[in-house]
Amino acid sequence: QATMKDKITAEVSLRIRFILGKAYLIQGKFQDAMPHLEIVTERIPGLMMAQYCYGLAQAGLGKFESAIAAYQRALALDPHHVPSLLNLAIAYFKNDMLDEAQQTAQQALAVMPDHAEVIDLYGMILMQKGQFEDAAAQFQQAEQAGQQAKLPEKFFQQVRLHKAILF
Repeated sequence: QATMKDKITAEVSLRIRFILGKAYLIQGKFQDAMPHLEIVTERIPGLMMAQYCYGLAQAGLGKFESAIAAYQRALALDPHHVPSLLNLAIAYFKNDMLDEAQQTAQQALAVMPDHAEVIDLYGMILMQKGQFEDAAAQFQQAEQAGQQAKLPEKFFQQVRLHKAILF
């Protein structure tokens, strides 16, 4: 029979593992993040942020099918979590699932219409699908949204690169 102290210790241990997993993610150490995030998602499957972080770690390792499943679990817990929608759309895009990527990007834009990164990704999806004029309009809109959100110069370099590829 687990005592109250055992339960508290177990809960603290899971919180520490989640914090460690997130710290490794921030550092780009996806392999190191995995065991911590895996345990947290198994023991607390209803923790949306853990599912999301697990997806980020999987995507960072190039395991897009596992990332897709993790983002879907996160979205089952919070269907309006734009970072999960954005990263799910990216994983679909990287897995050459363009229709799913487009649909997911549209869902994200329905929640947050001025999200510059989602708009840029939507442009990339349209470009990949051969819808060049629509893609150009999305890239222009992404730049405007990025300016309003005061995003760093790196974002604008990315959008300019996407526009250059287009033309």
